[in-house]
Amino acid sequence: MAIIIDQEMTIYHAADIWKMIIESIRQVNSGAVKMDLSAVGEMDTAGAQLLLMTKKVCEENSYKFSIDDASDQVLSSLILLGLEDLVSDR
Repeated sequence: MAIIIDQEMTIYHAADIWKMIIESIRQVNSGAVKMDLSAVGEMDTAGAQLLLMTKKVCEENSYKFSIDDASDQVLSSLILLGLEDLVSDR
């Protein structure tokens, strides 16, 4: 299952994004949840929390979690927060 986020991952959009993520995860029967964040223009700590919560939900359901594509802004934010290991190609 690929989850594509194409908006800012900020506190202003966090509730809507979380709802979409949870609805997508509910459709997964088994396997992996892959996130595509290549179109994300901005991410703050609320966006990082969404990623950490998504990873936790995946682990609780025995799904593999990965971020397969991330914009430069997402990578910069994750590096700043010490979370760059969330991205698959790092």
